[in-house]
Amino acid sequence: MAASIAATELFGYFIEVTEVQRAAASREATASIEASAERWSGIERAQGTEVRAREAVDKFLADPIRPDLPSKGL
Repeated sequence: MAASIAATELFGYFIEVTEVQRAAASREATASIEASAERWSGIERAQGTEVRAREAVDKFLADPIRPDLPSKGL
């Protein structure tokens, strides 16, 4: 008994999308990196503000009568 092999034919078009896909991936990666940099920038600013606030509190606690902070008056 001979084994029969079914023939398969494909009809259609071949479209090369490698460059298009590579460019889209590059744009997406660039946007993601830029968004991450913006978030980190905000985090670093917040950390700097926290450090300055802690330093101000430390100065006040060291000399609560006459701290090196501007007086707002009472």
